[in-house]
Amino acid sequence: MLMKMASLPKRKVSFKFFDFQDDHPIFLPLIAKAWGKEVTSTPMFILCNNLKYIKHVSRDFNKRYFAKITDRVLVAKRAMEEFQCLMQRNPLDLEIHRARPILVKGYA
Repeated sequence: MLMKMASLPKRKVSFKFFDFQDDHPIFLPLIAKAWGKEVTSTPMFILCNNLKYIKHVSRDFNKRYFAKITDRVLVAKRAMEEFQCLMQRNPLDLEIHRARPILVKGYA
């Protein structure tokens, strides 16, 4: 007997917006530029078109600056926990204390 498993259809990845994204220096100008794209038609069509364009611009922005942010936060959290364990085991080691700003800056 030969069985062939059917492939599942690909699921679209949902767009995620984090509150800190609007703190990025280019976010608001990028959205303003996208919203200001000139379209002539009915007001409802213009609104829908602007929202669609902003969706694409936001998605590209998200991929460029915040790709896999959840994973990156977990990696940074683990690194900080390891660092804190090192500090607790060797509280007088100055090299460990000097490495802290580098570690924090690397994951900011």
